[in-house]
Amino acid sequence: MTEEQSNRDRYKHLLALVWELLGVAIVLLIGWGLLSSVFATVSEKREVMEAARKKAESARETPAVPVVVKVLSTTTVVDEINLPGRIEAIREVSVSTEVKGKVVAIEVVDGQAVKKGQIVVRLDDMDYRIALSDAKARLKLAAETLRSTRELVKSRVETKYEMDKAQSTYDQAAAAVSRAKLEVERCIVRSPIEGVVNDVIPDLGEFVAAETSVAMVLDVEKLKVEIGIPEKDVHDIRSVKECEVTIDAVNGGMKVMGKVIYLSHKPASDALVYLLRLEIDNKERILRPGMFGRARIIKAKRENSVVAPLFAIMAIRDDHVAYVIDGPVEAGSLTTVKKRQVELGTMTGRSVEVTKGLKAGDYLIVVGQRSVAEGTKVRVMRTVRKMSGLKR
Repeated sequence: MTEEQSNRDRYKHLLALVWELLGVAIVLLIGWGLLSSVFATVSEKREVMEAARKKAESARETPAVPVVVKVLSTTTVVDEINLPGRIEAIREVSVSTEVKGKVVAIEVVDGQAVKKGQIVVRLDDMDYRIALSDAKARLKLAAETLRSTRELVKSRVETKYEMDKAQSTYDQAAAAVSRAKLEVERCIVRSPIEGVVNDVIPDLGEFVAAETSVAMVLDVEKLKVEIGIPEKDVHDIRSVKECEVTIDAVNGGMKVMGKVIYLSHKPASDALVYLLRLEIDNKERILRPGMFGRARIIKAKRENSVVAPLFAIMAIRDDHVAYVIDGPVEAGSLTTVKKRQVELGTMTGRSVEVTKGLKAGDYLIVVGQRSVAEGTKVRVMRTVRKMSGLKR
């Protein structure tokens, strides 16, 4: 094989290799084009699907929450407590004997009104009258002895010592007469106060000892109401002068004013309850000891306070929040919710005083508040200024 023939063969081989590589390149280019087309199609479909997904999600968005709002205003807040109390007589006196004896007469009955000094019970005074007569006789003798001794002293028959002795005997006899008279008088037992007899204790003919209670007399023209004040409220009621007392047992709830006459300086029990005593008039004697009353004690009044419905305030852990919107708004308007952290004061019925976080003129959500949060889209269905507007 000549060199020329060898070169020709090499050229053919190289040309065949080039064509082979060119075919591969063409195939690769065609494949790349196909892949690019496929990728483009997939990407386009992905974009279409993403757009469809977003559209579907947009279609599934939660609709605006329907709410009702209340325009807040200021009012006077009365900080008060209502506590039960027992009504008692302002004075309750036990009528007691001062001497012993048999009951021979009972001059009063249970429930009878008596004056001061009126007879309640009579005791047998026969023995005391005999003792009085004996004491009078001894006094008469002592007086005669004293007179005779004075004459003898003047005549210097008796000494001054004998006259002093006679004088002492006379004084003792006079004291015995006074004591005997007093014992006779004490056989008549009288009421020490004006009031009503609550209980006559002995029976007729019964023998009673000295210092025995024979009746209870109550002064009921003025009554007292005793109320237990919790420790946390004592400081706030120190300046209270009077309060209203309601007695449910009389006329469906009789109301009277009670004047504060005493507030204890130490608790009346281990429960740290302090005694507050009120005085009430009962000149018509409608009220009776033993009845129960409810005292309405006003601790403070605060003007221009913001009050919100209690149910519109949400408790979240240890905080309280309220949800408001910017107003004014027309019915049907769309808006978003704002959350306010609030501080509370006195509860009055179904409302509560808001000391911080809300102000007069705020639009507070009062219906739908449990379904919203900060930024929630809402539709205002109605705006009210009074809670009675919710009933329409």
